[in-house]
Amino acid sequence: MVPISLGGKAFLHFDDVVTATLVNKYRFPMYYEGFIELIRLGFVVPAFDGFEEMFVEGSSGEAMSALGNLVSQLESAGSVLFSARKAFFEYANFRTQSKLIDSVGNNSVSFLRLALKRWDSGKFVEYGLKRGVADPARAYEAISSRVTSSHPLLTRAVLVKKIFDIYESDARWGAFIEKLKGAQQDYLFSFVDAIVEREANEKWLDKSSEVRVPLLSVTEHHELLSQLAGEMWISHSDSIKYDVLDLIVDLFCEQNGKSVFIARQVKERIKQHSLLAFDVSRRDSVEFDHEDFKKFYIGEYLGRIICSDSSV
Repeated sequence: MVPISLGGKAFLHFDDVVTATLVNKYRFPMYYEGFIELIRLGFVVPAFDGFEEMFVEGSSGEAMSALGNLVSQLESAGSVLFSARKAFFEYANFRTQSKLIDSVGNNSVSFLRLALKRWDSGKFVEYGLKRGVADPARAYEAISSRVTSSHPLLTRAVLVKKIFDIYESDARWGAFIEKLKGAQQDYLFSFVDAIVEREANEKWLDKSSEVRVPLLSVTEHHELLSQLAGEMWISHSDSIKYDVLDLIVDLFCEQNGKSVFIARQVKERIKQHSLLAFDVSRRDSVEFDHEDFKKFYIGEYLGRIICSDSSV
């Protein structure tokens, strides 16, 4: 199986996206026609991520034509996996979904829906033990006493991973559990805020002075991350190249009166932020570690614009 991130890219150059991923990510130069032949023979199953954004939101039909062309080229052979959220299948506009069936033409095609199985307490504890946590069951009990056992904090792998990042610090863990006593719909803010507090107060410390003080406050962390998400939203991209990232940090530090020494350290630290990750499909780029984090900070970005009476 070969994961290929479409990332909302235009489907007009579908073959270019596939070829670029093979070369940049896997260092495996190959013509698109050769890749199609490997699929037909059953040696490769491409797993496309980021398809539903173009399918649901796009109106020009390029997603349908690209998928139709792909199916036609396979000539009723091979398997292809498209990753889409549950909301995609519950989308109200069935006319749009019907185009998917029409696009396959006269080829013999069968559709099968697969779903990720959410984690339970056993998987939660098993993952904690693999990370070397002494008593992961304690963490599960502390959270499950405040939320239901089906809550995303306990069942989604990406959130469980961050939970144990917080759990390693007793101070941050206690503060996080206290925040969970509020409304359950606010869990994401409490969760993200706990991660940011750990970054600000334990990792992002000023090395240019004898006294190790935080480079940025928690509020400034949120503001900087929201600016990164805003840039991604405006540029219709899931990642930011390093040169653009450095420019955003410089402007942010200048607006907030930070010294040159602080700005240099922020530019170094931002690339290793717990909520960000290296974009393996593009060189010298970073992206949010999960789509939910990106959407959270896009909301923060839009909220700041609304509160400041500015316009996009």
